[in-house]
Amino acid sequence: MTQYTPGIGAHKLHTDDVSWNDARRNCHDESASLVILNSIAEAELIGQLINRAGKYNGWVGVHDFYHEGEFVTIHDETLIEAGFEGWLPGEPNDGSQSEDYVNVHATGKMNDENCNNKFVYVCELPRVRSSVEMNWVQASPSETQDPAGTTVPMYVQ
Repeated sequence: MTQYTPGIGAHKLHTDDVSWNDARRNCHDESASLVILNSIAEAELIGQLINRAGKYNGWVGVHDFYHEGEFVTIHDETLIEAGFEGWLPGEPNDGSQSEDYVNVHATGKMNDENCNNKFVYVCELPRVRSSVEMNWVQASPSETQDPAGTTVPMYVQ
């Protein structure tokens, strides 16, 4: 089931445990992507979805595969550009020098993990930008007087 949260986006939690690569591929097959955390509110929401499913961690679309310690989203944004860089205490730590992919804990904080470990995952539908143009014109002064005769700026579409 897809959950839409105004101001945050549309997310779908998958409760089957899969590797990071399988999670990414499965989201792509749904015309979606692994979730990118863009705010504290979104991170907490995703953590709550994972927690409600009785799980503790879920894959997100972040990795440092290209350059160790330089985490980027699957859309090649830095975490600062994406809008969220909240890590669990002591993370990222590149444990056993093979943790290049990221999951989010039920608390909404991130952790680096080995891509072959298996977790639930969240797909995110792309944001739709409106192509509607608004053309505003100022109404004539005779249309903008209140009952007391005071001119009030009024705009009509």
